[in-house]
Amino acid sequence: MIPLPSLDVQQKQVAAFEQGLNPSTLLSAASGDWVRPCGDDVRIVLKMAGLTGSSAGALLDVSSRTIRKWTSDGQEIKFAAWCLLCERAGLGVIWLK
Repeated sequence: MIPLPSLDVQQKQVAAFEQGLNPSTLLSAASGDWVRPCGDDVRIVLKMAGLTGSSAGALLDVSSRTIRKWTSDGQEIKFAAWCLLCERAGLGVIWLK
């Protein structure tokens, strides 16, 4: 059985979905159901995490240019980077699902 996320995580997920986050982006890649986030999804999670392009780049050890590419759909974000951003935003630990 898959454990349910905490109430706090659930509330943050609902808030993210209300802002337009695609729920399928919070599924595990191992499940085969994960949908790669689009630029809007990345922007929502960055905002929820309180990260700028520069601070997100420093956290993930990528350039702020890479962050801009992710938010403009110019480059696809890797699952590992997405997991770290989601955890920082309080959306749960999606790689363990």
